[in-house]
Amino acid sequence: FANTGTASAQSGTILFASNTVLTSSGAANTLSASPGGAISFLGDASFTDTAFIGSGAHILDGANYVLNGNISSTNLEFRAGTLTNSTAATMTGTMNWTGGVIGTPANLTIPSGSFLNLSGTANKSFVGPGTINNSGTTTWTGSGALMLDSNASFNNQPGGAFDVQNAASLSSNTPGT
Repeated sequence: FANTGTASAQSGTILFASNTVLTSSGAANTLSASPGGAISFLGDASFTDTAFIGSGAHILDGANYVLNGNISSTNLEFRAGTLTNSTAATMTGTMNWTGGVIGTPANLTIPSGSFLNLSGTANKSFVGPGTINNSGTTTWTGSGALMLDSNASFNNQPGGAFDVQNAASLSSNTPGT
């Protein structure tokens, strides 16, 4: 399935099943979920310069996902699977990381005024080489650990906030910062 326009879930769920490969790219590509609507990605998907809009759910749940370029979101949830990129990605708005692996390679920027929320009981792994540059607000709640491995770096930039609201562990099995 290739999206260069708008795919919209007014109600119910658009489910991109595990055997579906999605490519969403282009200056006007938008994935819209209205209240009561959801767009769920169970298969591999690539998003370049994509807008995830609306108050409904946008869920990455268990496959290989690629984010490139400028990504905007009102409530994108990365629940499971692997998130990478071939060119750096800037996440404007809100991304909720509730499980899964970011990495190899991954370079993600959270700009000022944007939010990265780590929550839930599942562990979150960031595997390098790669960097998360946070100039926005990262909030870590829930009991899931955060692991930085294989030269993964989390850089809290000037003006950025890293707000830890739990007693979960931050660890590294191999060099990471």
